[in-house]
Amino acid sequence: MAKYNYFDILEMLSDIAYNAVNTACSDKYTEKKESFEVLRSKLDSTVLELERSLFGDFLPPLERNNIAQYAHSLSDIVSSANEYISIRHKLCCPAGRFEEPSLCISLANEIRDATSILRKIKKSGQMPDLKRFREYLRTAEEAHSADLSKVQGAVLPKAYETIITYAGNLRAQLSTTFDTLIEIMLNNI
Repeated sequence: MAKYNYFDILEMLSDIAYNAVNTACSDKYTEKKESFEVLRSKLDSTVLELERSLFGDFLPPLERNNIAQYAHSLSDIVSSANEYISIRHKLCCPAGRFEEPSLCISLANEIRDATSILRKIKKSGQMPDLKRFREYLRTAEEAHSADLSKVQGAVLPKAYETIITYAGNLRAQLSTTFDTLIEIMLNNI
């Protein structure tokens, strides 16, 4: 039996990822740079602690790899959120200008909720709501396309194309992370 509680750590990392997305995709923030530095520092130290314990505890290789892969995928969400908010602020664009970022918050929340299921999953009936996540994802993809067409039709400034692209990158990372989590769940039921 492992000495380290990986479920608690993965839940903590998913909370950090959610907070990063929420900060990046809403206008409810103060001192965004400091906020992201704190989130990144907490995330990096937690991932480092998790990796050290993975080397110290006896775990089957597949399980060890899954835990590390998922932790790094959650870290990638924070990186994508940081890139998004950086470009958004550089171009002075409020978060509420586009629909896709608010849907990214919903996707991040779904990931956070699904991560908490990981500790107790024993059969397929305990899987997260895949349909709801895919619906958010589809709606976000449609919003992304609609916003890009507004730029191409000169309804929005050309500079906003970069912001829309970074929002799409964040959405793609959220999708990849969710898929990683589902794969782990399927391997463990």
